Amino acid sequence: MSQKDSLDLYNQLSISFSPIEKLFQTMSAIDIEKHSSLTTNYGEIGERLSEQFKKDLKTLLLK
Repeated sequence: MSQKDSLDLYNQLSISFSPIEKLFQTMSAIDIEKHSSLTTNYGEIGERLSEQFKKDLKTLLLK
Protein backbone atom coordinates (compact mmCIF):
# COMPACT_ATOMS: atom_id res chain seq x y z
CA MET A 1 0.00 0.00 0.00
CA SER A 2 1.44 3.36 -0.95
CA GLN A 3 1.88 6.19 1.55
CA LYS A 4 -0.94 8.12 -0.16
CA ASP A 5 -3.27 5.10 0.04
CA SER A 6 -2.44 4.67 3.72
CA LEU A 7 -3.10 8.33 4.40
CA ASP A 8 -6.41 8.17 2.52
CA LEU A 9 -7.43 5.08 4.50
CA TYR A 10 -6.45 6.75 7.77
CA ASN A 11 -8.51 9.83 6.88
CA GLN A 12 -11.54 7.73 5.91
CA LEU A 13 -11.39 5.71 9.12
CA SER A 14 -10.94 8.86 11.21
CA ILE A 15 -14.00 10.43 9.60
CA SER A 16 -16.01 7.25 10.17
CA PHE A 17 -14.97 7.18 13.82
CA SER A 18 -15.75 10.88 14.36
CA PRO A 19 -19.40 10.45 15.52
CA ILE A 20 -18.30 8.08 18.28
CA GLU A 21 -15.58 10.49 19.35
CA LYS A 22 -18.11 13.36 19.43
CA LEU A 23 -20.44 11.27 21.59
CA PHE A 24 -17.66 10.80 24.14
CA GLN A 25 -16.86 14.52 24.04
CA THR A 26 -20.51 15.33 24.66
CA MET A 27 -20.68 12.87 27.55
CA SER A 28 -17.59 14.48 29.10
CA ALA A 29 -19.14 17.94 28.87
CA ILE A 30 -22.32 17.03 30.77
CA ASP A 31 -22.87 19.07 33.91
CA ILE A 32 -22.12 16.83 36.90
CA GLU A 33 -24.42 18.88 39.12
CA LYS A 34 -27.45 18.07 36.95
CA HIS A 35 -26.49 14.58 35.79
CA SER A 36 -24.54 11.63 37.05
CA SER A 37 -20.77 11.88 37.25
CA LEU A 38 -20.76 8.33 35.89
CA THR A 39 -21.70 9.66 32.45
CA THR A 40 -18.88 12.18 32.60
CA ASN A 41 -16.43 9.48 33.65
CA TYR A 42 -17.48 7.23 30.79
CA GLY A 43 -17.09 10.16 28.43
CA GLU A 44 -13.56 10.84 29.64
CA ILE A 45 -12.64 7.17 29.30
CA GLY A 46 -14.08 7.13 25.79
CA GLU A 47 -12.13 10.24 24.84
CA ARG A 48 -8.86 8.65 25.98
CA LEU A 49 -9.66 5.44 24.12
CA SER A 50 -10.50 7.46 21.01
CA GLU A 51 -7.20 9.31 21.19
CA GLN A 52 -5.28 6.07 21.61
CA PHE A 53 -7.17 4.40 18.76
CA LYS A 54 -6.36 7.22 16.36
CA LYS A 55 -2.72 7.27 17.49
CA ASP A 56 -2.38 3.49 17.01
CA LEU A 57 -4.16 3.63 13.67
CA LYS A 58 -1.83 6.35 12.46
CA THR A 59 1.19 4.33 13.61
CA LEU A 60 -0.02 1.22 11.80
CA LEU A 61 -0.95 2.89 8.56
CA LEU A 62 1.65 5.64 8.25
CA LYS A 63 4.87 3.89 9.23
